[in-house]
Amino acid sequence: MRGTTAFSAWITLVPHTLPVALTDCSVRAYIDAHMEHPLKKAREKKGLSQGQLAALSGVAKATISRLETGVITNPQMDTLNALEDALDLKRGGLRFESAA
Repeated sequence: MRGTTAFSAWITLVPHTLPVALTDCSVRAYIDAHMEHPLKKAREKKGLSQGQLAALSGVAKATISRLETGVITNPQMDTLNALEDALDLKRGGLRFESAA
């Protein structure tokens, strides 16, 4: 039997209607396709492009892209604060959790 994997962490986020034979990779792909990142969701709600958010926050557009795609999972506190300020979010409005 397999040990604990990323699958067990992700399965709690996935609707119970998923097909039964999903692998760890396909679960991640499903989630990526059907669940928006909180930063992307907040940015799009404000009607901003990544470039516009970068200009407002002072955070590099590449950093915003990496945050939204999950390449960066544990951002610096000053980066989060700048993004929250630019998006008019309260402190802690953007939640990031490491995949550890």
